[in-house]
Amino acid sequence: MPRSPWRFAALLANNSSTVATSNSATSVKEDDSAKLSEVQSNILQKENQKETRINETNFHPSKKISFNANDVFSKQFEAAKSINDLLDLATIPALSTNDALTLISHITKQINSGKAEIVDVEADERFIHLRKIVKTNDNIKFGTKKLSNDLSQYSKLSTPAMISVMASLRDQGKRNTPLLRMLSYNIVKYNMKLNLKQCASLLYSMAVLNFPDKVLLEKIMNDLLICIPNTDMCINSVTSKSILTSLGFLFYKNVDVLDAFCDAVFNESVYYKTHDCLSILQTFAALQYKPKKINLFLEKFIEYAKKGKTADWLDVVWCLAVLDVVQPQYIKSVLEPTFVDKLFGLYLLLSNVQYIRVPDEIKI
Repeated sequence: MPRSPWRFAALLANNSSTVATSNSATSVKEDDSAKLSEVQSNILQKENQKETRINETNFHPSKKISFNANDVFSKQFEAAKSINDLLDLATIPALSTNDALTLISHITKQINSGKAEIVDVEADERFIHLRKIVKTNDNIKFGTKKLSNDLSQYSKLSTPAMISVMASLRDQGKRNTPLLRMLSYNIVKYNMKLNLKQCASLLYSMAVLNFPDKVLLEKIMNDLLICIPNTDMCINSVTSKSILTSLGFLFYKNVDVLDAFCDAVFNESVYYKTHDCLSILQTFAALQYKPKKINLFLEKFIEYAKKGKTADWLDVVWCLAVLDVVQPQYIKSVLEPTFVDKLFGLYLLLSNVQYIRVPDEIKI
């Protein structure tokens, strides 16, 4: 019996130890579960974030697609070697307005170089698609007027209206090449017969803007041959000078048109100022065109030119030398010391350089 309390105490101690051990194990298991739950939660959170990014990409694809489309366009555009290659670029998804405008501009340039027919390209579905893309809200200002950058709208304009648009570009000095090409394309496409004034306006605009569109020039030449008056009719001297000098600045030579104009220029009933005659003569020299009646023209012009300005006479002699009709006395006249002194004095005057007279007493 005396040992019973001890055994009871030992049993209690053993039981308490077992309980403590059990509680400790349970605590460890709970900690492990908490850590596992935390890890799983982190994994799920990362997966959700990843899925969210994917969903955001799906819902907002414009930036990535736009970047990829631009990258693809640049590479394929540089590799394009034909009109068909350029037209294939119209099928690129999310093609921008600027890229479509670039394609139309280069395709029109290829047409002007004779590498394709306008009718064939115009009927192509890819080209039609490009024209539909070219739409923007941006405007170009010309004085008090605004012209839209939507090139497709210019196909709705009449030929006289498009000539006016080109004149507006000329007056404002706006060499908008894509717009100029589109206007030229549509003017040739409509194939309306141009009168003398319209031809003069177009040639002047092309000369000022340095835009020698080959196809449009050929159309203008064909229309000029139809509308140039006969020998029994007079052609305005201002119009003649404008057309001829524009051809000179464009370095475009059409012998048939030049011959037809020379008949009008040499018409005795039409009065030309000396300066106008000089401009026409310079055009002949620039184009290396020697009219059949040039001697008749020079007989009347030379006498007036000799009395004109020093620099003008030098230009006359140069033109005559280029055309191989210069007289020895003309060359001699521009080599004389008095003529050279006048020319040099004119140069100094234009350069705002004044002679400084040195007093005799300090001359060495």
